[in-house]
Amino acid sequence: MGMDGGNEIHLEVAPNWDGEDGLFDVDEFADLRHFPDLKSMTLFCTGNEEALETLRARGIEADWL
Repeated sequence: MGMDGGNEIHLEVAPNWDGEDGLFDVDEFADLRHFPDLKSMTLFCTGNEEALETLRARGIEADWL
């Protein structure tokens, strides 16, 4: 399964979500400490280059979908 804003999981988490806001945008990474073996992440493109740099600085290969 690919990542897509229309995936059913989004409607399970937020049934009234219309896909027109940043509800599922990831830009906070404090919880990365719980995933010490995380090697890579692919994120929905938000244009937040700082997010990618934060991940890369932690040794995580990161890029936009």
